[in-house]
This record gives sequence, structure tokens and C-alpha cells, in this order.
Amino acid sequence: MSINKSKILVEINQALDDYLKLQIHLARKIDNSYSLFWQDIHNYVLDGGKRTRSYLLILSYLSFGGQQLQDVLDIALSQEILHAALLIHDDIIDRDFIRHSKLNLAANKIEQYKLKNPVNAYHLGNSAALLGGDLLLSGSYDLILNCDLNSAIKIQLLKTLQKDIFLVGGGELMDMETFFKKYNHRQALKIIDYKTAMYSFYFPIKLASIVAKKNINESLLKKISLNLGRIYQLIDDLNNLFSTELIMGKPVFNDIRDNKKTYIISLVYHEVNLTNKKFIDSLMGQNKINQIDQKRLQNLILNSLAYQRVLELIDNLKIISLQLIKDLPVDNYYLEQFNSLINDLKISF
Repeated sequence: MSINKSKILVEINQALDDYLKLQIHLARKIDNSYSLFWQDIHNYVLDGGKRTRSYLLILSYLSFGGQQLQDVLDIALSQEILHAALLIHDDIIDRDFIRHSKLNLAANKIEQYKLKNPVNAYHLGNSAALLGGDLLLSGSYDLILNCDLNSAIKIQLLKTLQKDIFLVGGGELMDMETFFKKYNHRQALKIIDYKTAMYSFYFPIKLASIVAKKNINESLLKKISLNLGRIYQLIDDLNNLFSTELIMGKPVFNDIRDNKKTYIISLVYHEVNLTNKKFIDSLMGQNKINQIDQKRLQNLILNSLAYQRVLELIDNLKIISLQLIKDLPVDNYYLEQFNSLINDLKISF
């Protein structure tokens, strides 16, 4: 079966729209404010995002011999809903209010609540967003429970989803706790593996293999997934330091503000002299960093050996991933689609 990415993305967005409109309808039976809240969630989910995880799941399913898109569409939606939930929670943790170049769910609710109670609007807005993330987590299970697949496959999918959420929770906690830990590039890679690689790459492919009833070499799948996750996150970390909010659709330099010892920052820190170590320490955790200090840090990174090492690592991981993908049990047509997905992972500055 051939694959048309544009058409699949249209199918995904339409199915998301239908699912979230159903939640709006069900919520209206409880209370009008609940229905309006689900409308806010609907707008948040549909207003942006590349649908990378749901597309990867469908691509994997078709490449493993799956024939019916409808058999896997709800499973793909569950991953997209899960992603939206994790982004909402991640923004609360990171104290961010922009996502997809717009106010995120928390910021939108804060603005609404300011009209009613400006003193408590911040607390109430974040509380509502936390609830929204929880509801979407529940929705990721709901979509699998109510799909048309047989019970045995559903149980496999639900167990896999539970493991997915458990692992990403560990990665999120480790990421958050870098706030008060030392610079450690090995720990930074461990965080990437659990926070990004597993749920963004491993589990979409794994879920697809379950629906397609295709046995995949677990060791190979994990190698591919960890490589892709590292490529994705290393690029994202660089973009956070050098790109713009307009391009990224979310705040930049917030990793420094949140005192996150990312891979690139950890490498640079161990390379520079004591004066520059003190300078980096002085920026980490600062709520606002002026443009002069931002530029100084950027120049420090660009002129470091660490920066070149990260660029080389990204390139090497891409080369290795493109080789590993060839060992998946898929034909050349689908290999080209996987190759395109890998090659689309690019730096945005």
C-alpha cells in the first residue's frame, strides 16, 4: 500500500477534530464551562504540531504490511493525544506560556480567569491546564479501549502505552531535577533517551508492529529509536539557544532559565576556563537574561570544540540511523519514507 504523507496528515487532523468535538459534546451534558474547557483543549491540539508521532506510527504500520488505515488510526490518535498531554504538563513544569507560536492552554485560561479573578488567575490557569493534560492522558487510553481491534491486541497496546508513560515520567523528572545537579553530559543523554526517544520514536513503531502483527527485532528497534531521539533532542537543544521564538513557535533560551544542564551546555562547561564557568553558572536559573549575556554565551558555545562535537554527533547518528533502518523488514519504498523522516530533522538557525 502506498503512502501519501499529506493525505495521512489530513486524515489525522480530521480524526482529532472529530474525537475532540465528541468530548465537547459529552462535556456539555455535565456543565457549560466544562464544554468550553474542552473547546479550549480542542483549539490547543488542532492549532499546531507536526503530527510526527502519529505519522510515524501509521508509516510503520503500513511498512509492516498493514492494509487498513482505519485499523490503526485510533492508535495513532492516542499517541498524538498523549503528546499533547505531555506538552501541556511540560509547559507547566518549565513555566512556559507559548506553544506553536500561540498562547498555550495555561496562558489561555489565565487570560480568561483574569476577567473574573485577576489575583488568582495564574494559579487557576495552571490548575486548569494540569487538568487538561490529565484528561488527554486519559484520552490516550480511551482511544485504544474503544477502537475496533480485538481484545487481545488492545491489552497489548494498553500495556505498551502504560510502559510508555512510565518511562517518559522518569525522563521528565530527571530533566526537571537537573536544576540542582552538576553538569553531566552522560546524564543528559540518559534524559534524552527516556524523555524523548522512547515515546517519540520507539513506542509509535512498537504499537504499529503490534497492530500489524509483525515481530520486530527489539534490539534493532531500540538502537534506531535512541539514535533518532538523540538527534531530535540535540537539535532542539541547539535551536533553544540559537533560533528564535518565531521560528520555533515556543520560548527560546528557557533551558538556561530553567537551569537545565543539557548535553551541549554540559560539554561546554567542562571545556571552558574558570572565568567562563562562573559566567555560565551566573546565567543558569536566571528568570531574565539580557541580550548581551545571551550573545556572550552563544559566542562561547559557537567557538567551542563542544559545539563541533555535537554537530558531528548529530551527523554520525543520522548516518548510523539511515544504515540501521535498512535492517527493518520493510521494502525500499517505505525505506525512502523513513529516510525522509530522518533527513527532515534539521537545525533551525
